[in-house]
This record gives sequence, structure tokens and C-alpha cells, in this order.
Amino acid sequence: MPSKSDEVAPKTPRVDPRREVSDPPPQPREERVIAPPSRAEAKPRLEAPAEGAHRTVTNVDPRLETIEPAIAAGDWASVARQLGDDATAGRLPPNLGLLYALARKEAGNEKAPPREGADLNALAIRCMAGLFGVPEQSAVALVLAKRLLRTNPVAWQQRPAPPAKVSLLFVALAIVVGGGFGWALSMGYVRFHLR
Repeated sequence: MPSKSDEVAPKTPRVDPRREVSDPPPQPREERVIAPPSRAEAKPRLEAPAEGAHRTVTNVDPRLETIEPAIAAGDWASVARQLGDDATAGRLPPNLGLLYALARKEAGNEKAPPREGADLNALAIRCMAGLFGVPEQSAVALVLAKRLLRTNPVAWQQRPAPPAKVSLLFVALAIVVGGGFGWALSMGYVRFHLR
């Protein structure tokens, strides 16, 4: 016995406006109408693992606990200082190496040589590959590491706003000039001849 999903419904052909009268009539097409599965036929959903059955990754490196307050405070220079220097960064475990690269990038040393950014990217890619267990040439490691270290241009936010008195002076000056010009136009002192 066919189920609802196997039923075939004939479709009425539409008339093609480009069709000539002498053309043979179009053949009717059949389309299968697929009904959605009933709740009884639906696949069972994956359930959460039983208590204690999920896998937890732990890190026993004590340096992670010591740098956590600096990360919470946003003190990236302190994080980089506590994790070591460039010579020892390659020997850090992947999670701490990634934090070191991020801390150096966030500290934003403008006087750093241009080669340093490439070195930090390479370190981050190696560490990301180690965390995910993929080769260093993997797109997963490359994309995630580059996205993590990407900086958005925020140069306009670095310059402070002018003091409130200066802003108030600009607003008052704009009102006086605009009002004076409007008054001059309305009194006829200023005339525009359009030709």
C-alpha cells in the first residue's frame, strides 16, 4: 500500500505564450508530492550525555591561573610578560602560546618591526593547529588563528573628544551665524538673483 509521500499529483500544463498553433500539445508532467514525516516517523533527537559522561579538558599548568586576573583586567602587556619572551614562546603549550600571541598583538607595540606580526601569526597558527589536532597547513588553524589576532581599525576612537566648552562654542556659533543669515534673508538685506 503506497504511503502519503508516494502519491503522484498530475499537474495542469501552463500555456506557453511563445508556442505556435501548429506545435504539438505539451505533455502533462507528473510531480511527486512529498508529505512531511509524521511525528511517529521522525528520527529521535540526540539526548544530552548522562551526568559525568561528557569529556572535560583540563589544564594543569599553573601559569594559566596566574595570568587570569591580568586577562580579566585587560592588561595584555602583563600577560605577555608573565608568559615569557619571544625566545621561549615557541616552547609554551598550545593554549598558552595562543594566549601569548594574542597578548602581544593586543599590547600593540607600534615600534615593533613589521616581521613581528608575521611571527605572531605563525605562532598562533601553530598553537591553533595543536589545540584542534590538525596540521599547521589546515584551513581551520589558519582561519581561526587569523580571526583571533585580527585587529579592527579604531584610529578614530583613539583621539579624545574636544572639551565640552569647545563643543558648546561651536554650537552657539552655528546658531548665531545661521540665525543672522536667516534674518538677513527675511529682511531683504540679502537678495539672490536667479537667471
